Amino acid sequence: MRALLLALLSACFVQPPPQAPIANQPQPQQPPPPPGATVNKSEWQGTYVCSQGVTAVKLAIEQRCVGSGCEVGAVFDFGPTPENPKVPRGSYRLRGDVSENDHGEPVLTLKPDSWIEQPPNYFMVGLVATSDASQTTMHGKIDNPSCGELSLQRTQ
Repeated sequence: MRALLLALLSACFVQPPPQAPIANQPQPQQPPPPPGATVNKSEWQGTYVCSQGVTAVKLAIEQRCVGSGCEVGAVFDFGPTPENPKVPRGSYRLRGDVSENDHGEPVLTLKPDSWIEQPPNYFMVGLVATSDASQTTMHGKIDNPSCGELSLQRTQ
């Protein structure tokens, strides 16, 4: 499997009664990778669309690979865009894996793990995204009927 860091996920707005933001305790540091492991990190920025409208996203991905396979973890930070300034800021962790499609392109699948900062009335969602061969862009779809496309550019 090609070593790759991709990720996309999104938070979606729901309309239950308002409540104060939830800030989880910091997660303990991740244990060091096992001997011989390869660790790849990347950062991505872009936008996605859900019921709250166009939303900014910054995605930090870490992939740890050993002979038996790879694990992918990510942090999904979201917030306002100039055209949609009322979107609150929030963030959560994701877990998933990378596979290849029929064209040999990396496909990232992420599922929600835990909130870092949850704005009122938002919930975590998963995603599936495909990267180009040079791993400079990523496009995908948020795994929720009220959401749409996700588009990211690699920044690091």
